[in-house]
Amino acid sequence: MNILQIVQEFCGRQGLPVPSLAVGSQDDQLEQIVRLANEVGEDLLTKRNWSTLVQECVFTSVAGEDQGKITNLTSPLFYKVLNETLYDRTRRLRLFGPKSPQQWQMLKSMPFTGPFYQYRIVRGRLLTTPPLPAGHTIAFEWLQRAICYNSNDNAYKAYFTKDDDESLFDEQLIIKGLKWKWKFEKGFPYDADLVAYREALAAVMAADGTASTIHMDDDFMPGPVVIVPPGNWTLP
Repeated sequence: MNILQIVQEFCGRQGLPVPSLAVGSQDDQLEQIVRLANEVGEDLLTKRNWSTLVQECVFTSVAGEDQGKITNLTSPLFYKVLNETLYDRTRRLRLFGPKSPQQWQMLKSMPFTGPFYQYRIVRGRLLTTPPLPAGHTIAFEWLQRAICYNSNDNAYKAYFTKDDDESLFDEQLIIKGLKWKWKFEKGFPYDADLVAYREALAAVMAADGTASTIHMDDDFMPGPVVIVPPGNWTLP
């Protein structure tokens, strides 16, 4: 559903006039509803690593410690790197991190050379130690700060700004969030609606993406694997 459809459904459920226009309306109440929908989206961003917000970044390394501004490597909507996803595909090795300030200063004071790189994001820039050589293919997954997508503009967006902006989150969850927030702003009782929203949020979070099955017995037999210890091989 796009934001216009969400607002129309919400207004219909609340007994309000159903609009033909949401974003850019001269109606103060409609403008408030759209802004509250944006607020619901902001809240949801912080709840988990939503599968709909995951992107992949693949770039070619430059020689040196500083690999550049993280928003230049990804997007201005960059939110955070997903831990343990940073890999040097050229050498087929993981980049370990993110390192804490204490760990980073220790590594800088005791420089070493070897196949295992460490990384840290400082001042919005991706740093590695030891310095990466030029020409390596580096990849990682990251989360974007977006709540909607516009197919006509082919753009992810941080806020609903057009009626045809489509929600990246479950529409019913947005509507339930709108319901309690709108009642809160109007001074109406909202406790039951907040409980309903939280219950719906828990259900949607549990269903998002997939989860591994945890086996607590001995019946599980893993598939064929080849285990190669890190290091002790010739690197290109």
